[in-house]
Amino acid sequence: MVPYIEFLNTNAALGGPVPDMIIAVWQEVSAGHRATGQYTSSLSFTRMFPWHGKPLSVAVANTTPYAAALEEGHVGFHLPTQIDWGSSRSARTSKKGTRYLRIPFRHMTPGRESEGISSLRARTAMPQEIYRSAMAQFRTGARSARFPLPGKVGVGQLSRPYRAMNVPQWLRQHAAATEGHEGYTWRAGKFEGMRRMGSAGHRSFMTWRTLSEDSAGWWIPPTQGFHFAAQVVEKMKGPVSDLLGAAVAKDIAEIISLKFSDVRFR
Repeated sequence: MVPYIEFLNTNAALGGPVPDMIIAVWQEVSAGHRATGQYTSSLSFTRMFPWHGKPLSVAVANTTPYAAALEEGHVGFHLPTQIDWGSSRSARTSKKGTRYLRIPFRHMTPGRESEGISSLRARTAMPQEIYRSAMAQFRTGARSARFPLPGKVGVGQLSRPYRAMNVPQWLRQHAAATEGHEGYTWRAGKFEGMRRMGSAGHRSFMTWRTLSEDSAGWWIPPTQGFHFAAQVVEKMKGPVSDLLGAAVAKDIAEIISLKFSDVRFR
């Protein structure tokens, strides 16, 4: 009779080094694509060992709320219609009875050319000319920076029309009734009303925009998924096989090294 093999080394590898390697590679392949924020945090990954109670198995999952959207992508959607306005604690109600949210946007400083700039900062930094203009306005005592849209005073800038995207007919009709065309019009530029927040050395630059339940805008275009998990699997095939192969070999070697007096054969 051959003694029961506990695979202690293999279990130790599956319980620690293997999921640690998977998480490290997952963070590596996802860090440079977009401002994933919480998604790449170590706290956003869950190690499942054993997986569903199966011996010698392990799984890793990213549990951030938007992980599925990053992984698989999503269809285009109208953001106001996806919000549960009745249960939203942040929603306010206007004098007309319309519920709305104030959405904050942070704008990073462009930084000096000699500085190393992270991918997040590069994607969210305001243009150098915008930063210079804003700082000049703040030095005059202005509480917020003004950046009027080009064109006639009081006329907004037309965004991409809805007919260029696969927008539901009801939303196109709603936009036509409220905007005068099948699209929506920017009332202000991206940096209009930007304010400087915080104390010296800890400055942040913010703008706020209103999202109401009857907004014709706030259409989120479809995006393709990044398929991070598939990339991780491809990158980890060799390293995981090598690590587990060494652990299994060590387990078998320890069994073989048992004294014959401890083993009974029939």
